[in-house]
Amino acid sequence: MPFMSTRKLDPSRSYSFGSVRKNQGLFYQSLGGVVIGITRPGAEPSPFIFDKFDESVVDFWIENDGAVSDLEEKVIAVLQRYTDQEREVA
Repeated sequence: MPFMSTRKLDPSRSYSFGSVRKNQGLFYQSLGGVVIGITRPGAEPSPFIFDKFDESVVDFWIENDGAVSDLEEKVIAVLQRYTDQEREVA
């Protein structure tokens, strides 16, 4: 599925893919992508096998405590940290 989602995309642009499952994060990382995991305090893990994913490939974790605007700020902060790290490496 990730291959089909990305094969016609312009590689010079940035994209976001939600609900990355199983080992799909590895595919996105192979294209230079960043995997962000989001947790929510008090939320039980899904009992469904299709909701499972390889947590070892998560680059950054964010705790979602409920506020949508707060979550947006956290995602932007993680992306900024990633961009800063990439600049340091280059």
